[in-house]
Amino acid sequence: MIKEAFALDSSNAFLLKEKDSLITVYLNNVNELDSIAAADSTVDNLTARETELITINDLQQERASILIQATNLQKLDNAKSINDAIIPNTIPEGNLKIINEIKIRFVKYGIDSINLFYTTALNIAEQCPFSGGVAVYMARNFVALFNDSIDYDDTNNCLQQGYYRLALTDSNVVNAFDIILIPNPADETTKVLLNKKYEGVCKVMILDSYSKNVYKHEFDCNKQQLSISTKKFSQGVYYVRITVNDITKNLKLIIAR
Repeated sequence: MIKEAFALDSSNAFLLKEKDSLITVYLNNVNELDSIAAADSTVDNLTARETELITINDLQQERASILIQATNLQKLDNAKSINDAIIPNTIPEGNLKIINEIKIRFVKYGIDSINLFYTTALNIAEQCPFSGGVAVYMARNFVALFNDSIDYDDTNNCLQQGYYRLALTDSNVVNAFDIILIPNPADETTKVLLNKKYEGVCKVMILDSYSKNVYKHEFDCNKQQLSISTKKFSQGVYYVRITVNDITKNLKLIIAR
């Protein structure tokens, strides 16, 4: 029912896609500024970075306005009634009920209406995804609207609850700012971006949380980027291992819809 309420016509879908594309562009700009600052500590680009972040925030609000205008309010009210009637039996079900309530408020009334839910969303966002369910990633998206600088320590959180996940460690690691994933979290696609040129072949492998290989590809490092379709990936955490001439970089990829 909630999905039906959020169904968009072609014109609104185009506007949303346009806003998402612009947000991606400005996020890339922020990452480039961060890369420059990491490479040269004498560079002061905080003002430029703040300007980019303000623009991203404005675009996110415009995106929210489009959703509000396009939403079928009657179906949204029906979805709220259904969500309110749910009696959760597990932690993931309880989390999802709360996040659905926040989502309905956000779409119907805008970002100001969910200020009071920040602490609640953060409590869910900080849970281990394997015990908290898909709502953990949804909560992180809402938290990012207010604070996009939080780094979630899933490895330790999950280990404390008895969830073992693949430990990706290498003694020969590429500098953290040389290779990035954009967007991350991702929905239908993400890109591997190399911020400087390398010679040779770049190898990309993606593993799921059970260490199963779900993607493998090679590309010319001189192209400096690789687009990866994630449409068939289930929501969750994945580990991207990128090898450049026997030098390996490990990144965490989140799929959230």
